[in-house]
Amino acid sequence: MTLVSSPSTLPPLLQMEELMSRASSVRSNFSGNSFNLREIQEELELDETEENKVYVAVGNEVTKWKENLDWLLKSIDKNLPIVFLHVHQPARKIATPIGYMPANGLEQQELNAYRQLEKEKMNQSLKKFVDICARRNFKATIFSIDNDDIAKGLLELIKKHNVTDLVMGAGSERNFSFITNSKAREKKPKSKIAMTVREKAEPSCRIRFISKGELLCIREPRENAPAANNLSRSSSGSSSGHSMQLRSQSMPPSQEEHTFGSPGLENRSMSVNVAAGASFLAGFSHNSNHSGLENRYASRSSSGSSQQNFFQEADSCSLISDSLPETPLNISPSSFHNVTEDVYARLKEAMDEAEKLKREAYEESSRRSKAELDLVQANRLLKSMQNMLNAEMQRKADIEDRFATQHNELEKHKELLLSLDSQNMQLSQIINELRAKFEETRTLLERTAQERDAALRVAQEFNQQGSRSRHLRNCTEFTYLEIKEATRNFDPSNKIGEGGFGSVYIGFLRHTTVAIKILNRDSIQGDPQFYQEIEILSRIHHPHLVTLIGACLEARALVYEYLPLGSLDNHLTCKDRNRSFPWQMRVRVAREICSALIFLHSLHVVHGDLKPENVLLDFNFMVKLSDLGICRQVSMTNTTTTPYHLTEQPKGTFPYMDPEYLASGELTPQYDVFSFGIVLLQLVTGKEAKRLKNDVEEAMEKGILDKMFDQSARWPVAQAIDMIQIGLWCSDPSRRKRPDLAKDVWARLESIFNFALASPRRPSTRSTS
Repeated sequence: MTLVSSPSTLPPLLQMEELMSRASSVRSNFSGNSFNLREIQEELELDETEENKVYVAVGNEVTKWKENLDWLLKSIDKNLPIVFLHVHQPARKIATPIGYMPANGLEQQELNAYRQLEKEKMNQSLKKFVDICARRNFKATIFSIDNDDIAKGLLELIKKHNVTDLVMGAGSERNFSFITNSKAREKKPKSKIAMTVREKAEPSCRIRFISKGELLCIREPRENAPAANNLSRSSSGSSSGHSMQLRSQSMPPSQEEHTFGSPGLENRSMSVNVAAGASFLAGFSHNSNHSGLENRYASRSSSGSSQQNFFQEADSCSLISDSLPETPLNISPSSFHNVTEDVYARLKEAMDEAEKLKREAYEESSRRSKAELDLVQANRLLKSMQNMLNAEMQRKADIEDRFATQHNELEKHKELLLSLDSQNMQLSQIINELRAKFEETRTLLERTAQERDAALRVAQEFNQQGSRSRHLRNCTEFTYLEIKEATRNFDPSNKIGEGGFGSVYIGFLRHTTVAIKILNRDSIQGDPQFYQEIEILSRIHHPHLVTLIGACLEARALVYEYLPLGSLDNHLTCKDRNRSFPWQMRVRVAREICSALIFLHSLHVVHGDLKPENVLLDFNFMVKLSDLGICRQVSMTNTTTTPYHLTEQPKGTFPYMDPEYLASGELTPQYDVFSFGIVLLQLVTGKEAKRLKNDVEEAMEKGILDKMFDQSARWPVAQAIDMIQIGLWCSDPSRRKRPDLAKDVWARLESIFNFALASPRRPSTRSTS
């Protein structure tokens, strides 16, 4: 009968093994190598948490790592935290207003500020990695280090954080080489950083090299590497291996076969000593129901120097067995049971004593901890009360100082009030005297104002009489009666036009058919504009400016030559369908308008209200510009290169108004250039000015510009496009980009006009009857 199969000894041995295990733990507590099971469990969980992380070495540009990051997030479990490792290389040369300077050449304060900016920029770049992971429901953190050598920095991070699983880029494809052997074809990175990390990283670290979203190669951890987490990863089977190591140190080599229960157990001698039996029980316990405690014990002993404590625990079992009386080397199987019972009884007694000592030690430790905690709290309370007392005393001293200061200030204020009272009495007397003088002065001012107003009225009447004679000296002055008779007492049937300024009548004055413009008293065109138009038209003469015959100051009427074809607007909008308006005539109209504007600009005069309604036509379709009431004389200053006139009240017709004039109030010759551009677009398209420029530009972009041409004019495509290009050029929103009429526009219009003269006119579709 073998020792292992004895039914009478097996249960006591199992109980003895448990008691010996508890005794060894109690003894280790008293020897200074105690451990707590909860601490072991927390340490195991911490090790497991640290182990279940994926470390990724990245640069500071997420765009270069996008494909690799996609591969990583697709390849790992979402429950695994990701730790990004980054090595920051501080700049050796720093940009300054005078060029690049070495970092050691700057002041320490400036260098620190620059380094802080570098760190902030680095953190902003690395945060993009964390944001991408967060959007994909991954948890991610960042560890960084400063080092001039990226490879050395990565090795330091691997060692510092005990990295066991690392993913890093291997560089571009040109940095890879194929190494062929008899078994496989392996791809190895040749970049300096990747090769250095591959060769010098911790042996326990597993490294995966990726490039452009593909796994290139893996450096597996070495099997004989002294990894810090090897024991925590071991299963119950591996813990049994540690138990074997423990047994091999506490028993002779010749008895190891008994421990493993080999088939030759029955053929060997039945004699053992008690110490060997205790070692046998310690080894057997790893296969019993109490293996969980030993596994946790082995896990705790795997961290660093605590492995030595593990063997001290094994030695404690030998110490207990050494205290027992020795048994003869050769005993019979029947007496072995008595020896075991005796050992069991003595061990049980020792274990009871140990349990008692353990409870007493725990109670004493609890009382001591409570006393220490009470003492700490009492010290904290005492310090807090002392601080409060000191603060209160300081506050009391501050209050006393403020009170003394306020008392001194109050005494000064009293003295100041007394002096102010005396000054107040003096000021009251002065005020009374000033009031009397003020009343006298106000009476004098009122009398002076009345005299001034009377003088102004006299001067104004004199100036009006003088201005009347001055304005009408170059044209004929008509009486109110003549104007009334010429218009048949302002008969509505004689009215040929009407606007915001007033009405235009056809009349027969001094045996001549004329056009009479009667200005409304409350029109936007006041007296200054009325006299200005008289002065300009009576002083300036041009074939394409309307001729002013005379004026009536009493009726506020202007008498012009009569133009039977009316305005250009009537022909563009087809109001007068009895007359044809082919493209050749339109080119001539554009040329004559340009000629009139060039003449006005040469005299530093800006028309300011060019539009088809103010372009009149005679029997031969010759252009006559009219409505010069709001034109302005522009001038140059020392600070400008372009003559202009500044006005606070912009006037004109909105679609034809210069955008920069609306913004700045500066009226320049370029205002007329903008209006002329819009008129050119109307001559080609025959459409209204509102949004016309935008519609033409959209048609050009879509390639349907020919659909914008006025079909009734029968435009040749080339000449129509050329006219539209000139119109868009002139109506550019920027004043500086518009052309000069005399230098740039006149030559192009002259070329189109010459082509029109050489082109035969086609019969018009309009009725000429």
